[in-house]
Amino acid sequence: MTTLEWALQALLVLALCATVPGAIRLERALTTLARDRTDLAAAAKQLAEAVGEAEAAMLRLRGAADRAGRTTSEQVTAANRVAEDLRFLLDRAEAQADRLDLAVRSNRAPREAAAAPPPSAPRPQPSPESAPNPERLQAEESLLRVFRSRQA
Repeated sequence: MTTLEWALQALLVLALCATVPGAIRLERALTTLARDRTDLAAAAKQLAEAVGEAEAAMLRLRGAADRAGRTTSEQVTAANRVAEDLRFLLDRAEAQADRLDLAVRSNRAPREAAAAPPPSAPRPQPSPESAPNPERLQAEESLLRVFRSRQA
């Protein structure tokens, strides 16, 4: 071998030695990138699953909201019907009460006129027998105390 060949081979060995650290760094970077790529793919898969679950939950929520809306609407409609019925019954009850009041007043007026003493007649004075009995008053007071103590 000639000197030139030796020099070229030495130059080639030096170039290879210079590229080995770069190749090692490149291999580590590619390994990290491949690992990150698998992690990224796993994360994307988990994200897709989470999105699918969220969409399913949204559909269930929409269905529940629709059912609740329909139920509420039906209840409001039923309540409106009951309110109309109650208004009708109230109107009828007021009319009946007015008629009853009129009948009572018309029936009471002749009785009061007949039972009323003449204005010039003196009022009767209470007799001593109708005066309150102290024993009776005491019995009534004790009875009231018993009722009050039972209520408390």
